[in-house]
Amino acid sequence: MPYILQFLLVVLLAVLACIKVTIQGFASRNHIRTTLDSVWFNALLFTVITVFLVILFPMGEINGTLVFYAALMTLTTVVFQVCYTIALNSGPVSLTVLIGNFHVLITTTFSCVVLGEKLYLTQMVGIALLVTSMFLGSQSKPDEKKATRRWLLLTLLCMSCSATFGIGQKLFLATPESKLPNAQATELAVSYALAAVAGFIIYFINSRRSGEKSPLGLKKPVILYALGIGLSLCVYQRLNVYALSVVEGTFQFPTYAGLQSLGMTLVGIVLFKDKLTRRQQLSVVCGILCVVLMNLRMGPCI
Repeated sequence: MPYILQFLLVVLLAVLACIKVTIQGFASRNHIRTTLDSVWFNALLFTVITVFLVILFPMGEINGTLVFYAALMTLTTVVFQVCYTIALNSGPVSLTVLIGNFHVLITTTFSCVVLGEKLYLTQMVGIALLVTSMFLGSQSKPDEKKATRRWLLLTLLCMSCSATFGIGQKLFLATPESKLPNAQATELAVSYALAAVAGFIIYFINSRRSGEKSPLGLKKPVILYALGIGLSLCVYQRLNVYALSVVEGTFQFPTYAGLQSLGMTLVGIVLFKDKLTRRQQLSVVCGILCVVLMNLRMGPCI
């Protein structure tokens, strides 16, 4: 695939991700109040995504390899969601987001070292600028909770789950089974179906222990938010799997991270009238330079 088409594909992924995060942000602010609410909403969301995948894309044969990688996706998704929610509530939010985003370094290194994908000097500088942008964009607040060993363990687990998710997808796409008709869409559908079941089990166990139920239920606004997020995430995941099969991870992972960061900054300015500090402005500049350098592919490579 020509480089310009690879870049446009990653841009589209970043746009879809920003749409998803924006809608989910409104849902969280307006309806999700407790961890139980979050678990219920995610279980409902996983169900909606499964339904969209089955409706929008033809399904193929289910085999052992497909189920294994789908289960790996499910495990990392569910563990990430649970740990991320607890980490955000028990420690410094800015550091939780920062450390969680470092998964891009793991997936990029894996693509280079294990899969043998090329990483050029300009791209290495771009990745360094991405990390710089992450640090500059991470600002702690006076009322943030203090870091603890438990919080750090949960945050590192979140980072590991995100990295494992991306690596698992790359490994699945390297198997002969992934080349079977409609295998990629089927793997996603099985994964989200398993995640939905796991989500509801976790919800009912916690609900029974606490003696409480989430007031969200199947209220109309909750369903509408789930449909909006589910549709954008369904299309995103299907497109992402395709991108992983035609675009090198050494380019896709860091470029996507840089574009999504810039996109969310733009959303904050346009929708929420955010005022950028000098530090955040430097973060944006580093993010833009990262995206530019990731596209140059110049100099020595490894």
